[in-house]
Amino acid sequence: MSTEPDNGNGNGEAEALRAEIAVAPSYPPPWAAAPMEHSGDAMREDEHAWILTYLDMLTLVLVLFVVLLAYTRPDEDQALRWVEGFGIELGHPHRQSIVPPLFEEAPATYPGDQPMAEPLAREEAPAAESALEQAFAREGGLDGVEIFTTPGQVELRIKEGILFSSGSADLRFDGRELLSRLMPILDEAQGTITVEGHTDNVPIFTPIFPSNWELSSARASGVVRQLIALGLEPARLQAVGHADTRPLADNDTAEGRAENRRVSLVIQTGAGQGTP
Repeated sequence: MSTEPDNGNGNGEAEALRAEIAVAPSYPPPWAAAPMEHSGDAMREDEHAWILTYLDMLTLVLVLFVVLLAYTRPDEDQALRWVEGFGIELGHPHRQSIVPPLFEEAPATYPGDQPMAEPLAREEAPAAESALEQAFAREGGLDGVEIFTTPGQVELRIKEGILFSSGSADLRFDGRELLSRLMPILDEAQGTITVEGHTDNVPIFTPIFPSNWELSSARASGVVRQLIALGLEPARLQAVGHADTRPLADNDTAEGRAENRRVSLVIQTGAGQGTP
């Protein structure tokens, strides 16, 4: 009896396995597969895919400007115009927007309250000041006299050289003539008239005037006496000497010292002022 294996059966099984493998479907691995060809429609879709990204970007920009517009005041409509411009670019028609006011105007009255009174208007004082200015204009604008109108008073500022000589408190002839021409203006005024004497800072020391205080006071008093002599009521007048305490210009120059040497007639026109 032979001990060698029977190879006939084994060869038959091998042949059957090879036949089975041959008829089985064959699939290539993923890395060996050839790329699939795109159709014409797919190619066109890929060409226009960037439009979606562009529209997304414009939408985000539009939202950004809408947020900025929310933090602006109604009268600052620059951001609104930018938003409208972007809307036109996107094909949206312009729409008229109505922005409500941020703060409503406060009512003049509240329910159950009385109407608020209007502020008191200064009617009498401006009328009096205007009348004095008109009277001054009728006199033709006197040489050496300046008029200054402030609320409640009118100041007639007279240069020192017209009324007095240097270091003197005696009225000159030209000064008396000037005060006579000022009388129509002073007669139209109804309030108190304060005559103020002013000097520069150059010291004076004489037996009559030991300082600028005596000089300025004497000049103011001399003008008051002359106005009374011309017919002005004494109760409406008062004399004040300020010496060099209220300069109008710098005393370091000759022009400034000449401007500081003056006599002012301050006419009170405000309501509620009284006589001295």
